[in-house]
Amino acid sequence: MTRLLVALALAAALVSGCSLARETPAVRYYVLALEPAAPTAMPGPVRVGTFTADPAYGSARMAVRPSPYRIDYSSYHRWAAPPRSLVAATVRDYYAHVPDDGRTYLDVEGQVRRLETVRDGQGERAVIDVQLRAVRGGEVLVDRVYAEEEPLDGKGADAAAAATSRALGRALARFTADVAATSR
Repeated sequence: MTRLLVALALAAALVSGCSLARETPAVRYYVLALEPAAPTAMPGPVRVGTFTADPAYGSARMAVRPSPYRIDYSSYHRWAAPPRSLVAATVRDYYAHVPDDGRTYLDVEGQVRRLETVRDGQGERAVIDVQLRAVRGGEVLVDRVYAEEEPLDGKGADAAAAATSRALGRALARFTADVAATSR
């Protein structure tokens, strides 16, 4: 009986030792990458203001929605910044080439309402839902919610970041067109 207990204890020690020897996966960080807007697309230079995010998207962890009622967060795949900062920086870069021709600045603000990968019966897709607001000289030109979905071309966080970038690019193109329409 003693030999059996010693053998079981030794086996347990070996098994637990093997699990300790496993390498922890590296944490990976992702950004959004868009093509810049056409320089003449906006009716004046753009200044990016405050962006906020709904509480579920307040951290840099990538959100995954496996059902309508649950959000999971990836342990090893994260945005390079919290979504509010990530989207604000992407908007800034998107409009960076709009010339400063002395016209009054357009102040752009927003709220990230959703930034996640959805996994359901329709496959995997990136979903972004962002409220964007353009103000010039105290006058609100546009204040709208832009929601976009984009299927993932492949698996994993790289595909999710690429799909999210394409979806945000479409949302910003629509926002640009809406702002331009108010300036005609």
